[in-house]
Amino acid sequence: MCPREEFKRSIERIWKEIFKMAKVVEKGLEYSIKGLVNRDEEFLKESIAGEEIIDSLQQEIEDMCVKNIALQQPVGRDLRIIISSLFIANDFERIGDLIRNICKASLGLIEVSPLKPFVDIPRMAEICNDMMEAVLEALLNGETEIALSAAKKDDLIDKLNNKIWRELLTYMMEDPQNIEQADKIIFIAKQLERIGDHITNIAERVYYAEKGKMLDLNE
Repeated sequence: MCPREEFKRSIERIWKEIFKMAKVVEKGLEYSIKGLVNRDEEFLKESIAGEEIIDSLQQEIEDMCVKNIALQQPVGRDLRIIISSLFIANDFERIGDLIRNICKASLGLIEVSPLKPFVDIPRMAEICNDMMEAVLEALLNGETEIALSAAKKDDLIDKLNNKIWRELLTYMMEDPQNIEQADKIIFIAKQLERIGDHITNIAERVYYAEKGKMLDLNE
């Protein structure tokens, strides 16, 4: 097999593991929010259990990338793809950590009556999921415009996070007994905001791999 063909197959194997990792992350995020909204401990525990799989896949992808660099010595776009894959896997691993944080906070919230119906938290998670789907499509097809469009959605997540903070601040000022519960909800919203940041990082890496320059959100 010629070196070029071997490199292409190596990239396909790496991307296969990245997509596998992304699916575990997507399921974990879905179950974390289902567990919170439906007050279902089993969803939360299953989401937490996925973190081990995510960590294992991240290590596997890292090993594959390092081995590829050592054996294939890629340059130019090929090297950008490998380096970007390393960063993408790391961002997905960090998202897994944030999902675990959501679940742990939710385990305390489902034991008490909610301050108000959860509307904006699920919306934040939905936008995160849409962004993940988009960046994966961009990665698979080398579509930089899709990556750019996905990254711009992070502003919606930031606005919802700020809205939640303002609303819950009012609840805490009205009654100090609301502080503990409101603080947990604010914490969860912050984790989702950080997930949006990591997905934006992934979009930037996809863009960089294809264009050789960093993504400009003002384009």
